[in-house]
Amino acid sequence: MRKSAPRIDMTPMVDVFFLLLTFLLLTAQFRKQESVTVDTPGSISETPAPEGKVMTISINSEDMVFFNMDNGGMDTSLHLRGHLLREIGEFYDIEFTREEIEQFEMLESFSLNVQNLRNWINAENMQERAAYDEGIPMDSTKSASNQLFHWIRAARTVEPNLTVVIRGDKDADYDRVKSVIDVMQDNNVRKFNLITNLEAVEVSLEENL
Repeated sequence: MRKSAPRIDMTPMVDVFFLLLTFLLLTAQFRKQESVTVDTPGSISETPAPEGKVMTISINSEDMVFFNMDNGGMDTSLHLRGHLLREIGEFYDIEFTREEIEQFEMLESFSLNVQNLRNWINAENMQERAAYDEGIPMDSTKSASNQLFHWIRAARTVEPNLTVVIRGDKDADYDRVKSVIDVMQDNNVRKFNLITNLEAVEVSLEENL
């Protein structure tokens, strides 16, 4: 009897591969380029950095404080950043248009006076926005001049279950980091994550005071 070589039909496997590839392309969310560069210190922690519903406070090597909150993680229909902007606008008596709110939802970290916020949102590109990076006003009081305090308060009003993250540059001044923690403590934020080289360590103020 004639013997024929076995033949495997790969067509179904190729179809499955392209279906999976299409699914990944349609559902993947690409990480936006951060407006602040922070060289975090090393750590041996194996705890992954949190994702979704995260408020991030970054301190660069020049001791400038940047604020960011995601738009709701995978569920962008929550529009957390839009609600955050409305909350801040109401407190500082600044009215934002629908277009400005939608644009703000697509942006990242900022370090500026709230009075320059509209100009920052409407800037043409990241280079123009960087010109407004002069630092978020903050002091030891809870007055309107401590804008970091009110950004944190507004964020937690919009989403009480936010995960709080601090990204401090290894060359940042310790006193600046401490002042940020003091503002967080004024907002009753007792637990936060310290980001260290793609890893995170949860810290409790109550355990270290």
